[in-house]
Amino acid sequence: HCTAIQSLCQRLAFCALVQAASMTAYANYDMALLVRQAIQRHGRRLIYEASLEPSPAHIGGDMSVHDALMATLTAALTHLHAESLDLARLTTFTPMADDSIWSISYQLYGNTDSADEIWAMNPHITNPLLVPAGVALRVVDHG
Repeated sequence: HCTAIQSLCQRLAFCALVQAASMTAYANYDMALLVRQAIQRHGRRLIYEASLEPSPAHIGGDMSVHDALMATLTAALTHLHAESLDLARLTTFTPMADDSIWSISYQLYGNTDSADEIWAMNPHITNPLLVPAGVALRVVDHG
């Protein structure tokens, strides 16, 4: 009975993860991608384990636990994919010479409007007037 209880707890935790992920507003594409990968990894493991059960458990009607997990995983991944389509992607930029945040913003985006965003995303920059060459910066890829 211990194995059955443990399996039930893992499946309920997975459902709670999917529910929390569906209610979260993601700041960028990369965060949404990490959540999608975690859900996919856990969901596939649970689906595999359910497929190994000698007599498939049914949760109501003709739907087995395996089928329910599969439907949950599919719906979660579809939802997260749709929600992340318009999110910004993070990338890196490495200045070749010492430069200011405003100059880097202009080089990347054609204006200085994103200087504060670049500075906020890179706490290792202590002086916005002097960004050292060769140090990778996290920046948003505006496509």
